[in-house]
Amino acid sequence: ILNMEDYRDDILNDAKLILGISDTSSDSLLAVYVFDAVSYIKSFCHLEVMPLQLCGIAANMTAGMYRRNKNGDDISLVKEGDREIGYCALSEFMEVYSERLKPFVNMAARLPSEVNAGV
Repeated sequence: ILNMEDYRDDILNDAKLILGISDTSSDSLLAVYVFDAVSYIKSFCHLEVMPLQLCGIAANMTAGMYRRNKNGDDISLVKEGDREIGYCALSEFMEVYSERLKPFVNMAARLPSEVNAGV
């Protein structure tokens, strides 16, 4: 089990390797995606800290989010007459990783929203 500072740079470097990026020009954006990936994993799995075994998934999620941003895949556009609505369709992207994360879900932990909802 690692603290965020312990694995952030490793995940960032692994994501850059996956993406074929050798310079530091994208590091700031990738760091945001690393934070998002780790936050998603911890939230989905009901964990306070992320285990080392999930660093590879976090790097792949980071690379995927970066690719989606670069390709413009994060935004979907719906047109109704003269009205256009753009939104992020990240949920389908995250579903791919949800299956891989299920073995790591902490069933003993519950989120405050689950306790209040009687789940």
